Amino acid sequence: MLKSTKGVIKKLQNGMRHRGKATSADLRTIEQLLKKEPKCARLWCMRGNFIELSDDDNIYSIRDALLSYKHGIKVEPEYADSYIEAGYYHFNVRDDPFRALPYFRHALKLKSSLKLLNVYHEVQKEISERKADKSNRGLTRHSS
Repeated sequence: MLKSTKGVIKKLQNGMRHRGKATSADLRTIEQLLKKEPKCARLWCMRGNFIELSDDDNIYSIRDALLSYKHGIKVEPEYADSYIEAGYYHFNVRDDPFRALPYFRHALKLKSSLKLLNVYHEVQKEISERKADKSNRGLTRHSS
């Protein structure tokens, strides 16, 4: 990653933390950086994060965030954060732990951390609870 890109990324992240949301201008800046460095998974993840936290629905849909994370995986398969963000997208945005789990599992293979392990277990627990709920609903229906 270019040194100038790192500085811009830091400014964008600080601005978003301060505002609590991403702006259209932030996203345009990220798009410009991606033109210079299209194989930078960190930028693709950042694009996805900023789309999720954007105040502008006219340019991007929420699905564009997932596409950004997947593109990050494609251009840099060893960058764990792309998998983590795709997992969070499925778990938090789409409420789909079944699709989230493989992303977190792969991320754990690339990057070991207690926080990531805890998230993985939380997703597994949610899946188990949903399977149990589904099983219980089936039993209730049959016993009526």
